[in-house]
Amino acid sequence: MAASIYRFKYGGRREYADYFGREMARRLREQAARGVFPRADLLVPVPLSHARYRRRGFNQARLLADVIARDTGIPVREDLLRRDGETAPMKGMTAAARYKNLKKAFHVYGNDVNLKSIMLIDDIYTTGATMDACASRLMEAGARSVCFLTLAIGENPLC
Repeated sequence: MAASIYRFKYGGRREYADYFGREMARRLREQAARGVFPRADLLVPVPLSHARYRRRGFNQARLLADVIARDTGIPVREDLLRRDGETAPMKGMTAAARYKNLKKAFHVYGNDVNLKSIMLIDDIYTTGATMDACASRLMEAGARSVCFLTLAIGENPLC
């Protein structure tokens, strides 16, 4: 599985998003039926910087969010959260370095998050630094709640 996620993220294998997104939507429905997740008003993919988007050619979190939206009916809003400026790649960073790297990376635009339940979508959860940074900004902007769904958990969670 790790090799296919790597090919999806770094090898340009966009077609993998359909399978991965359908599996994420299936798991989301299962967990929602058990009361684990609140019903989200919006899916918000974790944004890439403009430079990283140009290099990669796509945002894997957006591709996953689109499939999840199709399967669940929850709308995707890519325009609400932006990653301003380039941050250092975080692969191999410690948790402390990741948090510092992302401290001011994300910004909310507009007021459409006000009183909404937001579900962040990303490919890999490692230390939680990205989710924490995004969730903090969304909550500061007035979101009622923020939860997240990721495709995989990285090798060193919470280190």
